Amino acid sequence: MPTNKAFPTPFSGQLSLYVGIQLANILYGVETYLYFKTMYIFLASGRARQKSDKFYALFSTVMFSMITIFVALIWAINQAGWLVDQNHPPRRVPFAYLDISGSVSVILQLLTDGLMVYRCRIVWDSLLAITIPFILWLATLALGIMYVWIRAVTLTNPFEKQSAKISLAYYTISVSLTAILTCMICGRLIYYGRLMKKHLGQEHAALYFSTVMLIVESMLPYSLAGIALLGAFVAGSPAALTILLVFGFMMCVSPQMLILRVAAGRAWREETIQPLQSMVMFAPDPRDTSGLGNSEGMGSAVHLESLPGASPSLTQESGEDDKV
Repeated sequence: MPTNKAFPTPFSGQLSLYVGIQLANILYGVETYLYFKTMYIFLASGRARQKSDKFYALFSTVMFSMITIFVALIWAINQAGWLVDQNHPPRRVPFAYLDISGSVSVILQLLTDGLMVYRCRIVWDSLLAITIPFILWLATLALGIMYVWIRAVTLTNPFEKQSAKISLAYYTISVSLTAILTCMICGRLIYYGRLMKKHLGQEHAALYFSTVMLIVESMLPYSLAGIALLGAFVAGSPAALTILLVFGFMMCVSPQMLILRVAAGRAWREETIQPLQSMVMFAPDPRDTSGLGNSEGMGSAVHLESLPGASPSLTQESGEDDKV
């Protein structure tokens, strides 16, 4: 019987593909729920509108539309490859579907990585901080075009010898970009979380910083799926097909969870850190051992503490020893 390089022939590969498809269907259900809940919040009457609402709503719609197309292509690929076109040597129909699905997955990945770069800029509040991630994103764009082209020319899946090298380069750069952005976002949020806990207390910090926030804001599930895919790819594991499909759907689920937090008003914004930047810290005069100060000569000290991004502290003298 003629074989098709686009489909795994060993039983382990077929089983991996089957498991991946079932997990993909589950994740598509999760994505559908998150999308419609997000749009419901965006369109709800009485909700305070933000300037970024239109952008996030449009982004969500584009991502959901493309992942829906991707799901339809998965169904068509398997029907054409395993049932309808099983004994046809050229197998052009499933190959055509594979080409389209590869293009869709690259576009989805570029959009998701682009959103991560944008969110990193918001968290860091600096264009300089995203210089290297943006360069890596451009490299991912170039390799993504080559990745789609080589698959179309060689008529193979990403793990075959003809396309394995360019696939490895593409996924290495993309996963590296994702991991770097995740670390940058997590590191910055943890830093601000500790500052807020130190100066404003645990109760106030808990409103803004939590484990869920770190996972969602940094798109950690997407990054972990990418690292797992790269490891399985390098090891030549049959599980790579399963992880590839899971990774493809995490491209939509992770950003959709973030956008849902944006719609609910719980996501990180540039204004989130303002209470820290304008905070005034009061401390007793170190020379006052009683802790009550001395109103007749020694006075008391009031310290203004400025955090990153805040204006410098002001200093003025009142009397001989009082300082502000």
